Amino acid sequence: MSENSPQQRDIFSEATGRHVLVQERAAVGEARGTMLLLHGLGDHVGRHRWMSDMVNEAGFDVVAVDWPGNGGSPGIRGDIPEVEKAGQLIEDVLAETKVKPVGIFAHSTGGYLLVHWMAKRPACLEELKWVLFSSPLIVPSHEQSPTKISLARKLSRVAPKLSLSTGVGLSDCYSPESQQRFEKLRIMADGVHNRVSLRFAASLLDSEAEFWSAVKNLPGDVAYLITEGSEDMVCPFPYAIKFFAALPGESKIFIVAAGSRHEPFRETARAGFMNGARAWLGKVAAS
Repeated sequence: MSENSPQQRDIFSEATGRHVLVQERAAVGEARGTMLLLHGLGDHVGRHRWMSDMVNEAGFDVVAVDWPGNGGSPGIRGDIPEVEKAGQLIEDVLAETKVKPVGIFAHSTGGYLLVHWMAKRPACLEELKWVLFSSPLIVPSHEQSPTKISLARKLSRVAPKLSLSTGVGLSDCYSPESQQRFEKLRIMADGVHNRVSLRFAASLLDSEAEFWSAVKNLPGDVAYLITEGSEDMVCPFPYAIKFFAALPGESKIFIVAAGSRHEPFRETARAGFMNGARAWLGKVAAS
């Protein structure tokens, strides 16, 4: 990467048999390393330009991946590879781009997948120094009835690619006032959806029991930041508190965006949240 403008390319993952759209952006000035960006379900990397800009300005290159079935990557909408295969897909991307990230940004479902993958201590993360978890998914079964969960598991064996609504809407992500502002300015990019395939949903539910043991196996010498909106009902605040307490090591910080929902970075009153994240990033960049 030789200039601060997005470069896009298609990468094929041998491990999953899936193609993904990968975006690379160069740091402003001499690079301190590369950050890997992982978005959430129904999301895409273009909606996290705010983070890419912040990281580029701090001196890091960015490699950002649209999960299969999301954004510019092909596939049934919401059909992300099963939890274990998602990690294998990222390893294929990092091998193709020849990147060993020093930092990772993971939003929502991307954070959940990251925890399970990082716990396996893949060799491509041997240079990792910091991780920013943005409103991480922690309990996929939250507010899902046992009957609905059982039915989803059964149906996933019959029609694994069937895509259903997650029930998450824009009002769950940020306030109506912020929503009106973004719609007026046309900042909401095309490609956002609220679909999930049955096989991915079943994989999330089946892996939930392993989440906390995976957290215990995360590296303790990495600096962690969790950012969370106090009014987040998609990935509720109390779970994030428990997650923060369970993270290993002593270099960890929790930034709470008061009054914000699932996407604090899209709220109109986001200045304090953004300044806190920028200050933390500057600190880890200088270390």
